[in-house]
Amino acid sequence: MLARILRPLRRPLTAAAATLLALAALPADGSQHAARQQERALKRESEMARIPAGTFIMGADDEEVVDFKRACEEEFGPEIGQQACVPERLRDFATGSPRLVFVSAFEIDRLEVTTAHYRECVARGPCDMRPLVAGDARYAVEAWPMVNVTWDDAATYCAWRGKRLPSEAEWEKAARGGDARRWPWGNYDRKDGANVGRIEREIVRPPNPNSVGSDIDESDGFRELAPPGSLPFGRSPYGVQDMAGNAAEWVADWYDENGYAPSTVDPTGPKSGHLRVTRGGSFYEPRFFARAYYRNAELPTERSITRGIRCARDVAASP
Repeated sequence: MLARILRPLRRPLTAAAATLLALAALPADGSQHAARQQERALKRESEMARIPAGTFIMGADDEEVVDFKRACEEEFGPEIGQQACVPERLRDFATGSPRLVFVSAFEIDRLEVTTAHYRECVARGPCDMRPLVAGDARYAVEAWPMVNVTWDDAATYCAWRGKRLPSEAEWEKAARGGDARRWPWGNYDRKDGANVGRIEREIVRPPNPNSVGSDIDESDGFRELAPPGSLPFGRSPYGVQDMAGNAAEWVADWYDENGYAPSTVDPTGPKSGHLRVTRGGSFYEPRFFARAYYRNAELPTERSITRGIRCARDVAASP
């Protein structure tokens, strides 16, 4: 499994400005209540993006699998690429063959959950402290994405916020929009779009190809994690940031290696399983992991500096 092979492996402050401008535009005799309502509405808009109900193309077609194979071979190099970048295996890392999927309206966090956000849940709510103290404490930076969380940690945090983890289908629609794009920003790669890693240089690779790992890539402007929203050109069609790279994100679904959910209406994956799905790639994983259809599978109890949280929630159907 390619994921196992690799395992050893600003935002501009427009929300604040918009709030000030909106409040200044209120009538001089407007009530404080109206001002607070306006401020709350703008804050809500800044925190979450609304994804409208409708269909989108989920998965990767044959042409895309060919390009994914090319990118895989470029990163691995010819020798290991011939073993690792097999089209039949690569398709397992996309959400099946392309098909039209309907997703009901929902909202999703524009930015990844930060360590500061999670720490508040530990102090005031039900969140487990272990992600902050277990593992590599260098990554528990207030402004960075909250990583080192299990699937339960992520689900608990979202529930505390009155939200939930997004399904795979919701996540992919928020990342790709309606035009089946390769990356959140479009069909052509750009260095300033995603904070990702790279395959280790051949000279430092272990002799066993099953131990090939990733390395940090500073060419995107960040050595390791970046504050969410630091690469605004990477935003999705709905204004959602960091859906390619930075921290990979847990989603609600169990992983099925034999294919994604057969349903094409609000699919949710298998009802049980052994592994949970993560999406988006990370700062420590190769660039081709950051494609919007790419999926990975991890033990839900496992902690990693590469995995974080993004929450979603239902919205009432539009009239």
